[in-house]
Amino acid sequence: MKLTSKHLLIGSGVLVGGGVLMYLSKINRLQGNLEIVTRPMIHKVNLMGLVIRIEATLKNPTGAAIKVKYPFVKLQYKGKTIGSSEAKNRDYQVPKYGEVNLEPIELKLTFLNLAMTAPDLLKAYRSEGKLHLSVVTVTTINNAIPYSKTEAMEL
Repeated sequence: MKLTSKHLLIGSGVLVGGGVLMYLSKINRLQGNLEIVTRPMIHKVNLMGLVIRIEATLKNPTGAAIKVKYPFVKLQYKGKTIGSSEAKNRDYQVPKYGEVNLEPIELKLTFLNLAMTAPDLLKAYRSEGKLHLSVVTVTTINNAIPYSKTEAMEL
């Protein structure tokens, strides 16, 4: 049988397709296994506003060590972002079957900004005494695999 350029193209396509499928499978496994546990709390309240402190733990239940970028955290109320953390170019090594506690992440929210972006949030807080927010955590695993998690929280 004589190999033609058509056969080589088909073979190359099969190899590339197989590689893409393996990569997507790896992404799916890592996204499903990495766990970021966040514990938000009101840290300070003063005349200017409030500071939300988020303690985060990265958990890796897999048999391979992974590298995770410092997570970017957003607080949202009814889909509107009311505050976000700093974006830092810092990596954390999470050992296999291990976990890493991150330095606390602080989000400063001014009352003026809250009144302008989410006026019904302040009304709801005054009537219920609680804040119902969403915490969106975004990071990258091994500098290639995007990871995002949204959690409901009550303060």
